[in-house]
Amino acid sequence: PIDFLSYHWYWTEPKDMSAKCTRVRKLLDSFGYNNAETILDEWNYVRGWTEEFVYSIEQIISMKGAAFCAACMLECQNNPNIDMIMYYDARPTAFNGLFDMYTYRPLKGYYSFYQFANLYELEDQYEAISDDDNVYAVCAKKGNDVAVMLTYYSENDNDGARYVTVNADSSLDGAKMLITDKDHTMAEYSATKIKDGKVTLRLERNSVIYITK
Repeated sequence: PIDFLSYHWYWTEPKDMSAKCTRVRKLLDSFGYNNAETILDEWNYVRGWTEEFVYSIEQIISMKGAAFCAACMLECQNNPNIDMIMYYDARPTAFNGLFDMYTYRPLKGYYSFYQFANLYELEDQYEAISDDDNVYAVCAKKGNDVAVMLTYYSENDNDGARYVTVNADSSLDGAKMLITDKDHTMAEYSATKIKDGKVTLRLERNSVIYITK
């Protein structure tokens, strides 16, 4: 018997990552290892290991890398076939999208993890459904505290901004919306307000927004 199976994944699409997690779970189950945990213990953005490796490293420390991390965490949170995922890497290496290698100052990717941690502290997940393949979302609630984390991530560098409509209930009215994109870092989104649980947001490609109340 085995207690867990660990494996690595480096690619560009969070949904491919989720599908791989499901494939591993089904593979374990097919051999009778229904109780063995699945642990994705290395993952990060990599478009290619040869000609496109430099591009990949540049994106890891950019807003694209930050949105990719947010999308992966939100996608895997919604997938019951994965028990744990471990980002590679938070040490001072080329794969560290959280902290600058020389100054240790937070990069954009740090805030994706920071906001997901805040979401985790709320303890109870509530259903959040996205009908857009490039928009990922998770909702959590604890008592009167509620939060939604969503990201618009696209591997296609030619994609532009898009409008995303959030439909919830009135419990989100008056909530603060914090936007992180190439021009903002956890800045208050003030272009519009949530009314009757509904708001339409204009999001630049590769951006993360955290709605909290």
